[in-house]
Amino acid sequence: MMNISPATLQTLRVTGKIRFKKVQGSYYYSKDDLQKLFEDEN
Repeated sequence: MMNISPATLQTLRVTGKIRFKKVQGSYYYSKDDLQKLFEDEN
């Protein structure tokens, strides 16, 4: 998909850099939010 490791997603989630939803123990992220985050870093 986007080749982002689970550890990277956890770090972004814990630091509040990305929004997420947790449903029955699984985390869901907006692909648009992730793309925007990484575009801003370049």
